[in-house]
Amino acid sequence: MESNLVKFANNVDYHLFLQLFEHVEATAQLDKQAVAAQKLKILSKTYLFDKISTTAAEAKVENTDEDKKAFDEKLATLKAESDKVISSIDKASDEERESVFQYAKALYENGKYSESQKILKEISTVMKSRQLLSSQWGLLNISVLTNNYKAATEQFETLEAMIYRERISESEKLVQRNMLLNVALFLYKKHHSAEDLFSFFHKYESVLAAGSIHLLRYYIAVALLKADFDVLNGSILPIIQSESYRYQDSFTQFIEALLEDFDYERAEGFISKMESLCDKDYFLSTVKDQISTAAKNLVLSVYGIVHKNQDISPFVKKLGGTQADVGTFKHEPLKNNEDKNIENRLKDLEQATSSFLESLN
Repeated sequence: MESNLVKFANNVDYHLFLQLFEHVEATAQLDKQAVAAQKLKILSKTYLFDKISTTAAEAKVENTDEDKKAFDEKLATLKAESDKVISSIDKASDEERESVFQYAKALYENGKYSESQKILKEISTVMKSRQLLSSQWGLLNISVLTNNYKAATEQFETLEAMIYRERISESEKLVQRNMLLNVALFLYKKHHSAEDLFSFFHKYESVLAAGSIHLLRYYIAVALLKADFDVLNGSILPIIQSESYRYQDSFTQFIEALLEDFDYERAEGFISKMESLCDKDYFLSTVKDQISTAAKNLVLSVYGIVHKNQDISPFVKKLGGTQADVGTFKHEPLKNNEDKNIENRLKDLEQATSSFLESLN
């Protein structure tokens, strides 16, 4: 099973994680009974009893109705308590508001998203910080799960602003932003806005590196799609260098081979591996060709940056590109001493490229 999938389990709601798991279930050539057993472990964190029953049968595991009966009783009690105060929620006590919130949460866990959403909208205006954040997370997750991505985008932006202004600890803000980084991919899956995802990842790249290093693949992907050489070389490469002991895949290895080791042939070899990884990836499968083209153009553009006045047609031909592809990735002029890192790397790159060109002759 694709190892990156597992890393999402601790960073997104289980209902969202099921979407990723079911993608693997549908596309990977794996033992169905073993996959069902793993899926059952995920479902055990929810109250999606219909799915639990079906999956238990597929996994050939005995399943009883005891949990469902206990949950139904709990849900009925929560509903009765909620019905008493929902019409005058603005006058309700903190304890009464909490009972309404718990009812909405139980409905969500049971997969009754529309009913949960209706209640969460009603109570979100009167909830306090922690409950308010939880309510907004519920609304965001429901919008994603029900494919209402216009509402999800608005709720995502609201939640980001709320995390900034709410009186919660800095460590809690870090956790919340880390979760947002992971959920951002679900919005990208629908809209394919590399620009938006790139901007968000770039804004919180320190959070990404600290809490969700598995997202580095997607940061590289959108940077490639955006054709941003300076971020790949100046921001992403240092993360790869410092975090390679924690995370590696063909995307990080491609950047490392090209921009650190200056090994063009090895970098080219990683492109096909990136394509294979995209085929399996829930978020990248539909943009595989664009990523592959962008990766090839990055190699050509690096050549163009370093050897402006040299004939690099042998290498362009070898990579199956055209001269027009060479300028795809733009490199901004150096502005201050902080950019000397890029300048020094380009000098190293020029030396390595000269050696490589000689090997082609």
